[in-house]
Amino acid sequence: MKIDIFFDPTCPWCYIGKAKLDQALQSENGGVRSDIVLRWRCFRLNPGLPEGGITRRQYVKIKFGSEKVIQDLQNKIIETGHDLNLQFNFDRIERTPNTLLCHRAALLAEREGKADTYVEALFRAYFVDGYDIGDPTILMSLAKEVGLPSEALGTLFAGEDLIKEVLEDEQESRRRDIRGVPFYIFDEKFTLSGAQPKEVFHEMMALARHWPKSQET
Repeated sequence: MKIDIFFDPTCPWCYIGKAKLDQALQSENGGVRSDIVLRWRCFRLNPGLPEGGITRRQYVKIKFGSEKVIQDLQNKIIETGHDLNLQFNFDRIERTPNTLLCHRAALLAEREGKADTYVEALFRAYFVDGYDIGDPTILMSLAKEVGLPSEALGTLFAGEDLIKEVLEDEQESRRRDIRGVPFYIFDEKFTLSGAQPKEVFHEMMALARHWPKSQET
């Protein structure tokens, strides 16, 4: 089974959604997930940001207008994350990046069979450590952390490789009318939006697995 996941590494609900999907996969068939392939797909929440991103303070003012609004949202996210043993240190985040480089790095990680661990590292670096994940040096450090050749990432960033693939994923998301992430597609049959409980993921995987081939178009 293939599960496509449209995500952005600066989306806290994508981090929460990954944790819930991981829970579902770990309890699926006694933790055996050899028949399940995750494909991380590109969706930039803020594609219009400058290449170097902007300060978190600027972003909050533009996006939410009020510190009170964002504080209420962050408190809800922190509470939800606590139940999943996820930590969110929003006070450490100083910049909101344009995530084009992040997605290119994740696509390179996919080529090496390490996309899942690299995406996890992106989430942790941004939400736990407050790193600027739009910074190529940070992305190369994370690559080394998960066993990716950092020099390959340096070569990638020096050219334009995988930009086309990021834009193609974003075009695909518009074709499917995906307006928010996380967004999941199960074997090209069923879709699911949002950071749903693990029981919902179980239901969707069961539907996709047992859907009669005679009904596929």
